[in-house]
Amino acid sequence: MRHRAGALGRPDPNGGVLSHFEAPYAMYSIGVAPVPAAAQATQERIAAIRSAASPWLSRSAYFNFAEGAVEGGSLYPAGVYERLTEIRAELDPDGVFRAKHAID
Repeated sequence: MRHRAGALGRPDPNGGVLSHFEAPYAMYSIGVAPVPAAAQATQERIAAIRSAASPWLSRSAYFNFAEGAVEGGSLYPAGVYERLTEIRAELDPDGVFRAKHAID
């Protein structure tokens, strides 16, 4: 668990479409997987942790820690992803700029 105090928790009028996080805490999980069976067990345990924590999870995620495949819209609060897709369509219609979690 990581506390999102300070600037991460305060809206900034000059901070862009995602200037802060509304949730007061961030949760992330990792595991060492030297063999495929360990990787599967790690993913299953992380899924169980997320399920148990689901009543307290917010819609937005700290995407620097989202290593696996993630639907881009699930990383942002309502309205932010939609705004980003509008900006992308206007400024990068050919999709030149790419990232791990695409805004399509």
